[in-house]
Amino acid sequence: MEKYRITINNRDYDVMVQVLESDLAEQKTSNLPPVAHNVLPVRPAQSPKTAGDKGIFSPLPGTVYEIRVKPGEKVAAGQVVMVIEAMKMENEVVASQGGEVDKIHVSEGDAVNRRTLLVSLK
Repeated sequence: MEKYRITINNRDYDVMVQVLESDLAEQKTSNLPPVAHNVLPVRPAQSPKTAGDKGIFSPLPGTVYEIRVKPGEKVAAGQVVMVIEAMKMENEVVASQGGEVDKIHVSEGDAVNRRTLLVSLK
């Protein structure tokens, strides 16, 4: 069994996919890479427990357009820390609370889902 997370209509679902013997035999005779029946694996959403005391999470799916903070930098509540492009619009992501940037978990150009951990604060 392989575990995957899929998103349908902005809702995340964890699913287990069983690879059948007939699929394994077909994959062994094929030169194509294994396929899990059109279910794409994604990085599991990170919880606040892995974000130290505080974290800044993506409010929507999109592409990281610009990162405006660096590790060690102090941020204030309401400060723009990142810009995410979604549907050809630039959306500012702001810190909900102040703190010091501990780690940035994404890079410019990365695709992110809603609730993806972007920045950890200490």
